[in-house]
Amino acid sequence: MTSIHDGGLKRVKHSYRVHSRATAPSFKVLAVMTRNGQRVYRVKGGYLRAGKAVHDQYYRRTTKQLRVIATKGVYEYRTAQLKRTQRQQHRKQHATLRVKKLVTRGNVTRYQLTNGHFVTANRQFVQWK
Repeated sequence: MTSIHDGGLKRVKHSYRVHSRATAPSFKVLAVMTRNGQRVYRVKGGYLRAGKAVHDQYYRRTTKQLRVIATKGVYEYRTAQLKRTQRQQHRKQHATLRVKKLVTRGNVTRYQLTNGHFVTANRQFVQWK
């Protein structure tokens, strides 16, 4: 990413190094606009100009299998609320999970596994297999 000099926009940072998906920086997008033909994202603290490597934080479609990519693994939960008191089982990095369906809770999605438990659909924790 490069800095934004047009229109006096405050930039967040000049550039970012290449990261793995699990350690990549993420930003909450507050607004999307176009400046000089380039897509610009307004995020907390300033503006970013990004290329094609911009994705939603959560998966929006279903798949049959997931692989855990988070270095500390993920937990399975009894309900889609993912409350700490409802943790069932810890899954280590590189574990393969079989998916039954995608469940939406507001703007956030979860995957229901074939055993009835739920895991996050956050791209920084799980990856489609």
